Amino acid sequence: MSNGFSGQHVVITGGDGALGQAVVDAFVAAGAVCHLPILGPVATPPAPTAGVQLTGNIDLTDEHAVEAYYASLPPIAASIHLAGGFTFKPIAATSRADL
Repeated sequence: MSNGFSGQHVVITGGDGALGQAVVDAFVAAGAVCHLPILGPVATPPAPTAGVQLTGNIDLTDEHAVEAYYASLPPIAASIHLAGGFTFKPIAATSRADL
């Protein structure tokens, strides 16, 4: 990525996972400020990482928590969604509970 995101704010759900960290690294390299909502508490004190802001105790399955989280942020340029699990089966065999 070029520096096309210089100073812009980006939300990356799942940014603390393996794929998410690669995406965070790419956006930080492009100059973005990355906001990562984390399900559990953030380590105290969190290790400072330039261009990364962690917010703990954000349950992405809770609509009100997600609305409040996004409302607390400055205007965002992008929202990347990588949070979730994985199951290997056809979509037709995937239940609502799986989703």
